[in-house]
Amino acid sequence: MNQFAEKEPYILSPDLKYLREKFDELRRHKKDFNTANCMMITGESGSGKSELAKRYLQIYPSYQDQTGTKQPILHLEIKMANTVKDVLVSLLVGINDPQMGNGARNSSELFTRFVRLSKVIELELIILDEVQVIIERRSEKVISGIGDLFKDLIKETGIPIVFMGMPWARYLIDSNPQLNGRIAIRHTMPIFKVSEQKKFEDFASLVKGLTKSYGLSNAIDTSNKELLLRLFAFSKGNVRQISRLLRSLFIFCTINSKQPNSRLLADIVESLGYPEAINPFKQNITDVVIEENLTESDFLFSHRSKGNSIIAPEIARFRITKDLKIYSIV
Repeated sequence: MNQFAEKEPYILSPDLKYLREKFDELRRHKKDFNTANCMMITGESGSGKSELAKRYLQIYPSYQDQTGTKQPILHLEIKMANTVKDVLVSLLVGINDPQMGNGARNSSELFTRFVRLSKVIELELIILDEVQVIIERRSEKVISGIGDLFKDLIKETGIPIVFMGMPWARYLIDSNPQLNGRIAIRHTMPIFKVSEQKKFEDFASLVKGLTKSYGLSNAIDTSNKELLLRLFAFSKGNVRQISRLLRSLFIFCTINSKQPNSRLLADIVESLGYPEAINPFKQNITDVVIEENLTESDFLFSHRSKGNSIIAPEIARFRITKDLKIYSIV
């Protein structure tokens, strides 16, 4: 692993810590009480869902014992879900099926193979990522069939499933009463805001944690409200965006042997394609526009699957006064 990969930080916020503990709890309930409680996590793109799953998988990787390979966690990013068979093949590939999901005459045989192999590898938790893919541009018949598949897998294997995805991923669960009844925990990833003091303080805590992890604490003063407002304006409070920006600063300074400082953020943002007129690190503070989500994104279903479309969240916009107060703009 190179030095940049090793420096990839992960800030375990109270919210993420709670979710990690819930993953542990689901596994414990399965092992100790044979109970398959399941979980639904929804949130906007870049809110930290996938990274949470990847980091959890790193804590509990596959391992070898006297009887063979054991895989306590399956983290599967759903990419193809046109049919029940597509999903079953992806699940089998995810647990290293020797036949890679091939060699079966029908979905029933694939299902039986997954149930058998899940016991062999002692699978304890399935984390399904990007669940909204199942919803997008699929017929009601396909959505219902895949929902039934997950319901049957939970019943047959006793393995809890964590469903993760964009806000409209919940329609997969809500449209299937029996699957819905299996969801013991529902969680929405929180979003940062400038209009609410606590949520802005949480954003500042995230920035502080990231800068400390990258060794940028001297360059990024998280007590500087103006700088925090500029960082929020660039990232819109998105975890992935602010992480990428600070990582870019770290890499730039490392490669070019430069001393990190917040003034370099303007050049880095410009290199990402932001012209000076909308670069929050080059604008006068009173010209900076901040956006935050008022609502979640959603999905509009039509009678024809090709007419389905994503509905963007409603946005609130703010400007900043010279004394660093924000006010709403139309």
